[in-house]
Amino acid sequence: MSLLFKQLNALGLLAISLVMTFALYAQLIDHELPCPLCLIQRLGFTGVMLGLLLNTLYGQKPKYYTLSTIL
Repeated sequence: MSLLFKQLNALGLLAISLVMTFALYAQLIDHELPCPLCLIQRLGFTGVMLGLLLNTLYGQKPKYYTLSTIL
């Protein structure tokens, strides 16, 4: 069961990384300025990515989910 959770966390990490990559592409290549809400969403996505990364590296623990929720 632990391997399944690691794979799902890695899949979530990949999905959020793709969203962040597209956002940076739109900002830097297409020269679109992000709105304030977009900046706040990027901070939220970064917090969730940190929680998923910690779950993938060190195993599933509730404190990592809490950390991603707080950030």
